[in-house]
Amino acid sequence: MAEIRFHHRVEYLGLLCVNKAFRALPHSAALKLGAGLGSAAFNLLRVRRQVVESNAAAALGCPPGGDAVKTLGTRCYQNLGMTLAELARLPRLGRAGLDGIVTLDGTENLDRALAQGRGAVLATGHFGNWELMGAALAQRGYPMNFLVGHQSNRLVDDMLNSLRSSFGIGIVRHGAHVREVLRLLRRNQFIAMLCDHDAGRKGLMVDFFGMPASAALGPAVFAARSGAPLMMGFIARDGGGRHHVNLTSPIDIRSDCDPAEAVADATRQLAKAVEDRVRRRPDHWYWVHRRWKTAGAGGGAAIRRRPMTPIQPPDSRRA
Repeated sequence: MAEIRFHHRVEYLGLLCVNKAFRALPHSAALKLGAGLGSAAFNLLRVRRQVVESNAAAALGCPPGGDAVKTLGTRCYQNLGMTLAELARLPRLGRAGLDGIVTLDGTENLDRALAQGRGAVLATGHFGNWELMGAALAQRGYPMNFLVGHQSNRLVDDMLNSLRSSFGIGIVRHGAHVREVLRLLRRNQFIAMLCDHDAGRKGLMVDFFGMPASAALGPAVFAARSGAPLMMGFIARDGGGRHHVNLTSPIDIRSDCDPAEAVADATRQLAKAVEDRVRRRPDHWYWVHRRWKTAGAGGGAAIRRRPMTPIQPPDSRRA
C-alpha cells in the first residue's frame, strides 16, 4: 500500500476545496471556472507545458513554440479543468442530470453484446471526459467495470474510486487482474480500459501519428481469450456543457492467422481509431502523457525529428 506523504495530504485538501467550489456554483459557472483554472495551469504555472508542446508539435507537424501549439495546449488544459469540474459535480447531477448533458449513439452495439451473453471489452482513450462516459453508461443500466491503475496519491485515488463506485461502476485493479477481468466477462459484464497510454517494453510497437509507440495488448487479449466483442467508445464536447458518446461496432479479431498476430492486428486498429479521433478534436486528447517515451527514450525531444502535415488548431469558441 502506497505511503501517504505530507504533500499528498496537501493535494487532497486542495482538491476537496476546489470540488466544493465546483459543487456550489451553477453548472455553467463551474465549467467556466474549470476552464480558467486549466488555462492558468498551462499558461501561468506551466505545468508539464514543455511535454505538451513537444508532443503536439511532433505529432501534428506544428512549429514548436508556435501559436498553434500554444492554443492547442491551452484548450487541452481547459478541457481537463472542465473535466475536473464535471467529476466534482457528478454527485449533484445524478442520473437525471447526466441524461440532460450526455447523449449516446451506438448503444445497439452494447445491447447486442449483452444478448450474446459474453460481456464486452470497451476500449477508449484519454479523450474528452472519459470518466463521464463510463458514468453515463452505468447510470443507464449497463454493467460497467473500469480497469484502473494506482494513483501515487492514495487519498486522491480512493476519492476517485469512491466516486466511480457511487455511480455503479465496478473497479478492477491492475496487477493480478486477468482472472477477474475474464470472470466479469463470463458474467456478461463490460470491462472498460484505456488503450492509448505508453505500455513500456511489454507493449506492442504500433504506428501512432507516424511515430512508433508502445501500445497495451490487454484489450485485444481479453477479447480474444473470452470471445467477448471488442469495441470502442469516445465522448466529445458538443458545446453548451453537453457531451456526445459514440460507441463503435465491434472490431474484428481475425481467425485466419496466428492468434498473436490477430491480437496485434486488433491492437493496431485501436491505435488508429484513437489517432483518427484526436485528429478531429486534438484539444480533447491528453497531450500531457509521454506517449512515445518507450520508443524514443527521451520523450518529446526524441520524436521531434518526425513531423507531419500540420492540421488546423481547435476552434476556441467550442466548449
